[in-house]
Amino acid sequence: MNPFSFRLLGNINQKSFAFIFVFVLGVLSIIASNGGNGEPGTLQLNSADYSATEGTDFTVTITVTRINGSSGAVSVSYMTSNDTALDPSDYTATSGTLNWVDGDVAAKTFAVTIVDDSVLESSESFNVTLSNVQTATLGNPSSATVNITDDDDISPPTVSSTNPQRNAIGALLIGPITATFNEALDPLTVNVSSFIVTDSAGVVSGSLDMSLDGRTVNFTPTSPFSYAKRYDIQLTTAISDLAGNQLAANYDWFFNTGKRLTTGRAHTCARLGDGGIKCWGGGFDGQLGLEDPITRGDEPDEMGSNLPRVNLGTDRKVLQVVSGNWHNCARLDDDTVKCWGAAALLGLDGGTEHGKVPNSMGDNLPAVDLGTNRTALELTAGGWHTCARLDDDSVKCWGDNGTGQLGLGDIETRGNQPGEMGDVLPTVDLGTGRTAHELSASLFNN
Repeated sequence: MNPFSFRLLGNINQKSFAFIFVFVLGVLSIIASNGGNGEPGTLQLNSADYSATEGTDFTVTITVTRINGSSGAVSVSYMTSNDTALDPSDYTATSGTLNWVDGDVAAKTFAVTIVDDSVLESSESFNVTLSNVQTATLGNPSSATVNITDDDDISPPTVSSTNPQRNAIGALLIGPITATFNEALDPLTVNVSSFIVTDSAGVVSGSLDMSLDGRTVNFTPTSPFSYAKRYDIQLTTAISDLAGNQLAANYDWFFNTGKRLTTGRAHTCARLGDGGIKCWGGGFDGQLGLEDPITRGDEPDEMGSNLPRVNLGTDRKVLQVVSGNWHNCARLDDDTVKCWGAAALLGLDGGTEHGKVPNSMGDNLPAVDLGTNRTALELTAGGWHTCARLDDDSVKCWGDNGTGQLGLGDIETRGNQPGEMGDVLPTVDLGTGRTAHELSASLFNN
């Protein structure tokens, strides 16, 4: 007899039979929707590839599914095996059995522990395999690869910036010399044997300290640096980051502390050991920076502690100062340049006579605009003009240009009118691929 045919029994009427028939169809539908086709089903992994990151994922979860049937109890065994990842250094080997009861189609999982070691290594993998299926069928995929990405740092530290910058002219005599790195360093590798400062006489003694984030190292000399002297710094490959990666190569740079004195046509300025500056002599164009036109040094009690310092801004210190006939320019510790004296020579649009009138110095004295993100490494001044070697080793000049001393192919003065400085002021063309390493100026030329 056909299993899905029915025979009316007894006095079951047609209406009752219709009800029973609909009920049976519903049961069959429910059984079918749950895979209940009388088959035990297929057991397989839900993916052939898994991934984990060492130090972030401490376990990786493997999922096994039962499909195409739910009849009867079934089971499957699982186990891990080494590939490039090894047990127990990279992961913890595991094995076991997953079980389903009759009618159970829920996915089953097991976890594999990932080991966070300190060994610098490339990405590695191990295998997961299903086997020994009981009652059910083994499906595809029945094996998977687990890829482990190493979180350990394998990149060497690099120097992001230095202060003073490479080949800069002018520095604070009391230091510090600073090197900033792209990541935190191992403090045990930073010492006077790996951060070496020398001058013409040999190794310069000093002390080292590091910033709280471990990225910046400061060298402070035991005795102040000397004026107008070159200092060389070498950071050796003994310096390493917290993961033990060493500098790829020694990092070398140098700077010169710059001259102590500078003179104009009728005045003199002196840098002080603490970064201050004093000027004396003729002050008729404000070149003394004392906000008046008064001459200093030609009368009793005008020098020594009676001679005021030039105010170039709150907490600002002078790294280098140069003088023209009637003006001065200083390179400051915040990498800006400020000029004062004869208004037409300052690169400030030729307006205020900074240094000659009240409230024209200090924070009221603007910095010279050298262009977007440009700073100066060195300054030089002629009679009525100034030049700066910038941080990209290009050169810009401003002021009087009657003899072409600005190097711009004309005799037009620059910096005494609005809109002539900053990105508008051209660099001096020194030739294709040529840059400047040192500046010098005389009365009408450079």
